[in-house]
Amino acid sequence: MSQNWLVNSGRNDSNFITGLLYNTWGIKYSNSNSRFIKNAKSDDRIWFIGKKNNGDKKKHSKIIAVATIVSITNNKTVPWVDKIDTCIEIYYKDIINLRDIELYVDLQSVRTPINIDEAIKKGKTYIKFNVEDEYNNIVKYLGLTTKFI
Repeated sequence: MSQNWLVNSGRNDSNFITGLLYNTWGIKYSNSNSRFIKNAKSDDRIWFIGKKNNGDKKKHSKIIAVATIVSITNNKTVPWVDKIDTCIEIYYKDIINLRDIELYVDLQSVRTPINIDEAIKKGKTYIKFNVEDEYNNIVKYLGLTTKFI
């Protein structure tokens, strides 16, 4: 069964936008990211949280996209805008732009990828929606929309 991961799109979205051109998302290899790198698999979903606006004091973050993981590799093929040392690249497919949807998590930010399914099982309350139902409705009513710019 596929898992759902909550990830940060980056400090200024520039690498997220660059990655769109390659269907790739890059993260730094670190101990804090090692759990995601080890456990995320092909067909898992990654839900991207966008950067907060300056001065935004709210304790929630907007989900801006969801995509399906194809593979994870340590090959550095993308010319990242913000230099990423020891980069791990996550190749994805079927990205869906959710910027026009009001879908939030009750977190100010995500420093390391979070396994949403495990968080819900542990009783974490920052996910206020049923992930599977929401994803199925998004696909059903929105279709695959990759335009971000």
